[in-house]
Amino acid sequence: MISSRSDSDNGSGSGRNSKELRREPGSTFQNTFQGCSLSTNRPDSIYVKLELFGVVRLAAGVEHWSTCASSLGEALSKLVQRFPDLATGCINGNQLRKGFIANINNERFTTDSDMKLRRGDTILIMSADAGG
Repeated sequence: MISSRSDSDNGSGSGRNSKELRREPGSTFQNTFQGCSLSTNRPDSIYVKLELFGVVRLAAGVEHWSTCASSLGEALSKLVQRFPDLATGCINGNQLRKGFIANINNERFTTDSDMKLRRGDTILIMSADAGG
């Protein structure tokens, strides 16, 4: 999660709040699969990696997180359950809020929560205007 601290805590004396980004313990793609069986023989074990960019990363406080999900909506739902601050402005239940988009494997952009995922997919979640 994100920890807040005052800049005055680090001696700057400005008194503004800043957020410190911390890496989620064990958040590598190889060893963290929240909410799924690690049995590779199960057909419903679809491991995916979610990479968070910009404001989404700031809200979650992590760069990436891995889970098991068969659709984009299921992955988003699990993500917001783990990082509730995302519900404030980025994700509504199992859908991206207006102004946010997902990119699947650097191949296609989507907001379709019904989009099916495949094992090993990488999903980048970001604001729709992140590229300029």
